[in-house]
Amino acid sequence: MTKFTGFILKRMDYKESSKILFCYTESGKKSVLVRGANRLSSPFLSITEVLTLVEISSQGKNLETVKEIDVIAAYGNIKADLIKYTYCLHLLELLYQVSEAEMDHSKLFHFLTRLLLRIEVESDFIPYCLMFESKLLYLLGIQPEFARCVVCKKTNNLRFVVSEGGMCCPNHLPLQKSYPPELIKKWVTLYLYNLDQPSGWEIKQEELIELRHVLDEYYRYHLSIETTSRKLLSNLLGY
Repeated sequence: MTKFTGFILKRMDYKESSKILFCYTESGKKSVLVRGANRLSSPFLSITEVLTLVEISSQGKNLETVKEIDVIAAYGNIKADLIKYTYCLHLLELLYQVSEAEMDHSKLFHFLTRLLLRIEVESDFIPYCLMFESKLLYLLGIQPEFARCVVCKKTNNLRFVVSEGGMCCPNHLPLQKSYPPELIKKWVTLYLYNLDQPSGWEIKQEELIELRHVLDEYYRYHLSIETTSRKLLSNLLGY
């Protein structure tokens, strides 16, 4: 018997009445089979939703079969808010797509656990979502260069260029769209933020929108990732 704690990232119907759950754990992604989960009489029907933190007992070879599931956190406040819920689904989709990469899964798992507790209770939640996406880039080893020109290492008169992966000085600034240092300073605030601190950032709505676009562009260019939930968010938020 195996026991583990994980976030349900995705679920997929299997045969007529069963489901496969894709969970994110301290050691990365783990898949398990829940037999009969789609039956109305199944005790697993209501507790196998995406964005649920669960403790699972399973056994078997290859694809293990679930024997018990205990819900640790259901995130009811998030699920009751359509925009919050869709934003968190976007984060889980990102995580699902990169969860087999080599990185510190334990650190990311515990960070996500604490982050969702903040999102659950705070109305100003979007900075936390941008924070997660920024720190995920670091753990994947493709973090932006914020401090100096990516070519010559100069530190003056810099602008951020997504395709270059960081800041560029005037001598090495390509023709592509670039972003001002004032905006990037706000991004660095989120990138370096410690959850032990109270939320004390001052980021305007228009800056959050611009940072959203920067992160979208960065994930598309460097990881070829664009989530379905992000497209839904675009319709819900208007950007």
